[in-house]
Amino acid sequence: MRRSMAILIVLLCLTILYTVVLLPLHDRRAAVLEELQVKARTLQKYRRFLDAAPDTEREAGLLQERLEKYEAMLLEAENDSIAFARLNSYVQQLMEDAGLEIVSVKPLNVVKYRFYTAIPVQINAKADTARLVAFLQRVAAGRYLVSVDSVSVRVFNIRKPGILRVKIEMAGYRRT
Repeated sequence: MRRSMAILIVLLCLTILYTVVLLPLHDRRAAVLEELQVKARTLQKYRRFLDAAPDTEREAGLLQERLEKYEAMLLEAENDSIAFARLNSYVQQLMEDAGLEIVSVKPLNVVKYRFYTAIPVQINAKADTARLVAFLQRVAAGRYLVSVDSVSVRVFNIRKPGILRVKIEMAGYRRT
């Protein structure tokens, strides 16, 4: 009897040991393993981020240089009227240099952005294709930051298709 009781107590202790200690230990081990995998993935992501840091810094430096270059190309004016006058004279000079015949220059509504103000103008002119291309190249290589928003080209006279009527909407920029 004593012996069976001892075996029963040992079996009971083993069952309690298994249910109280070993089963939760297996579940805890699985939870710790999952947590380690999540942390390992996070560390790999940080490592990739740190490995890319020199490229990001170099790219940020290049963007900073481009921004400084473009800021140097802004119209220098205290208000929109002066900016329009400067843009108007600049564009007319480019058109004369390219050989375009100016019909009209009309200011459009000023567009205010967070840091910059766009001074748009609409230009009507007569030219042939080569002179139009020369004008657009001069605008692209010019000293001011000017965007060409739209170009509308029509034949001015059907009998002389070489002469075109050109309507160009462009904008110069100044700091707000």
